[in-house]
Amino acid sequence: MPLSQTQIGRSGEALFSAIATLTADGRIELTGDFADDDHTDITARGHGGFRGLFIQIKTATHLDAAQQVEGRTTLQIGADPPEDPAFVYVFILLAGISIGTIWVVPSAEFNRLAYRHEDAQGLTLAFRAYPDRDDRYAPFRVAPEAVGPRILELMASLPDRRPPKFEGASIVARISKPA
Repeated sequence: MPLSQTQIGRSGEALFSAIATLTADGRIELTGDFADDDHTDITARGHGGFRGLFIQIKTATHLDAAQQVEGRTTLQIGADPPEDPAFVYVFILLAGISIGTIWVVPSAEFNRLAYRHEDAQGLTLAFRAYPDRDDRYAPFRVAPEAVGPRILELMASLPDRRPPKFEGASIVARISKPA
């Protein structure tokens, strides 16, 4: 039985998370989102601050007829493509049980470079890239061992947000034992 699109997507997210965590030397924490209504699969944050990235991951298991990786995102009619320095697209081509090729594309660049198609379902933005030659997305191709450093670099470019302070307040968690 072939893998479902959901299984392929979750596999890409899991591999990305493992590789990013391992190659960032523990300097980032990644969490999966319970729902991705805002088109976010994983949130990455660094230790000691509130700099973070919101990551949408698209995973492919094979090349298309043109020998390219394709990833798509479709937006509702009238919706603007999400664009923020803290929002990043990651496109993954699996190679068996590992990542073969990976692209880390800031949302502004993806929105600028994506092929566009609008129809009754909405606006589709399509990523199409070769895994092994120059094209419009080649500058965003990252070796798997450089994924963590690239995520850290993108987070460092964001303004640091400190946790809010509430003077005179303390937060206490109490767990009651059942009677």
